[in-house]
Amino acid sequence: MSFTRFLPLLLVVVPLVLPVSVVAAQPDPDDPFAELRPPVLEEPADAADDAADDAADEQQPPGIPVPESEPGPVPLEVLPPTTVIGEITPGETPVTTPTQTLAPAGQVGSATTVITGEQIRASGHATVSDVLRGSVGVDVVQQGPPGGLTSVFLRGAESRHTKVLLDGIPVNDPSSASRLFDFSTLSVDSVERIEIVRGPQSTLHGTDAIGGVINVITQRGEGPTTATGRVMGGSYGTVRGSANVSGGTSNYHYAFGGSMLYVDGFPAATSGSENDLHRLGTATGRMGWYLTEDLEVEYLFRWSDGRTGIASTDFATGLPFDDPSRYYWVQSYFSRLQTRWDTLDGVFQHRLAFDYTDYQREDTGGDFGWATEFSGQTRKIEYQLDARITCDNMLTFGVDYLDESGADSSGNAGSQNKYGLYLQDQFQIFERLTGIVGFRWDDWNRAGPAQTYQFRTVYAIEETGTSLHGTLGTGFYAPSLSELTFGVPDLQPERSKGWDAGATQRLLDDRLVLEGYYFRNDFRNLLVFDFTIPPWGALDNIGNARTHGVELLGTWYLTPDTTFNSSFTRTDSLNVDTGGVLPRRPRNKTMTGVAHRFLDDRATANLYALFHSSSQDTDGSRLAGYTLLNLAAHYQMTDRLRWLCRFDNLLDQEYQVVRGYNTPRFSAFGGFEITH
Repeated sequence: MSFTRFLPLLLVVVPLVLPVSVVAAQPDPDDPFAELRPPVLEEPADAADDAADDAADEQQPPGIPVPESEPGPVPLEVLPPTTVIGEITPGETPVTTPTQTLAPAGQVGSATTVITGEQIRASGHATVSDVLRGSVGVDVVQQGPPGGLTSVFLRGAESRHTKVLLDGIPVNDPSSASRLFDFSTLSVDSVERIEIVRGPQSTLHGTDAIGGVINVITQRGEGPTTATGRVMGGSYGTVRGSANVSGGTSNYHYAFGGSMLYVDGFPAATSGSENDLHRLGTATGRMGWYLTEDLEVEYLFRWSDGRTGIASTDFATGLPFDDPSRYYWVQSYFSRLQTRWDTLDGVFQHRLAFDYTDYQREDTGGDFGWATEFSGQTRKIEYQLDARITCDNMLTFGVDYLDESGADSSGNAGSQNKYGLYLQDQFQIFERLTGIVGFRWDDWNRAGPAQTYQFRTVYAIEETGTSLHGTLGTGFYAPSLSELTFGVPDLQPERSKGWDAGATQRLLDDRLVLEGYYFRNDFRNLLVFDFTIPPWGALDNIGNARTHGVELLGTWYLTPDTTFNSSFTRTDSLNVDTGGVLPRRPRNKTMTGVAHRFLDDRATANLYALFHSSSQDTDGSRLAGYTLLNLAAHYQMTDRLRWLCRFDNLLDQEYQVVRGYNTPRFSAFGGFEITH
């Protein structure tokens, strides 16, 4: 892929970011929508203000961890146009993915996990997939060393049923066999937080969201210019370097980053002796400016280039073997240009966005011995309106158009498109009951129409610190271009119905938070290859499956410096047609960890264990269970210099998540981070 096609757009965007001359007005303290205005930088507080802040700090209740810093101004685009629905109060975790508007995680109904930027940086991991391991309801499967195909399963659904977003951009690969997203080339560079929403989410997010949605949200610059550099190295010949610069004023904001990752690796095949290397380069950017206090224009992009040595497959045994001449190369580019504006003093919020995704892939050998190239593009235009009907009711309406195309080096090419619209209503009753109702209609030019709905509710009992929540919804998966090529002429979307019920309980003055869910998903019209269809068989909607289980989470703030957290996931899966279990889904998974701050908060250590029970691979073979013990730590040597280290698989466990593929043994990494 060449950047020349985007050069005109960059030449327009970049000059406008820097010399913006519009000055935002100071917010009116009596204006209920003042928080919707662009952030305004203020001068540092004087000594009297500092003394007042110190006095306020001394009044913090004992045992409650005090945040290191107050959160910065919330971006204009994610705030809901109401002072009640979606209002964020101190101590609540804000999320945007479940409702496409800013809302407290405890009010969205859907089971949602937020991984913060600080947690991501403290982990020391280089890729998003490594950060996701251990999250409740999430299974990560990687074929061999870094760079190998990496799939994510949510609540036992297929990997193609995981919708992946980058700042709202749909990034599932249209040129892949099933439009799944390969996490092997998604680094943590510039990632500010990750939101995982489990259960069917097609009502707002359309196709692929049968199992749920993972939204990777990148950094948005603010305040004085800050530059950060990080260098790490360690086992398997790993060397990683990254640099980021960000800043912003009341007129504009910017954040740019880049990184390189080199891994000499280890043999992908258990029978092999050749190390399979991995090389990954990433560049990111997010910039925006306020044309007026109610109008913002923003552009963001992410480019990555990865090259990985991979194994070939012996079709007689189904096992991988060394292939020194085989490499897999993938280059991807994701971008969004969007405009957001308020009307009628914020009663209406509008968003108009254009998303573009481009993939270029090449397999230099292939299992049949010849090189194959693939390309795929997705273009999406979306308009969303958020309307504050009353202070207890917000209505969201959206329309979108999506077009995807793909081709390979054999001359095969195809495309498909769809029109869609969605409607969502968020409301509160007596400040205790929060309800969300949504409906979506899509019309695919090749697979036909699909309708989905969702109901969510949360009932809060403030007196006891209890909240009850539940969801009921449907999802769909439109066949990919490849599946349409090898499927029957009237191939239809896959469909699902899912529901969950759970509760959250806060105890010991909010020092102990317990959360639990029971979930069930039923899948029908699944795409299965039917060998009875002449002349050589074809994909058809003949599959049915079911998953159900339990998710338990707990967080205990033992002291202001020590936090204990644990989660347990039980997933029972069933292939209704064969009576067997679904492959690569462990029945039981547990994560237990403790984080501790010491040396006057200059040092942090995080020790955690992951347990996976046995599972079944695609060929019916058994994959034994395993336990991983990991440690990550950092030490703030000076105000600008931080030392980092990470130790994976401290028990040196030998295990497999895919039959015939190696996994990392004990490994150690170290480095430092400089901020200026």
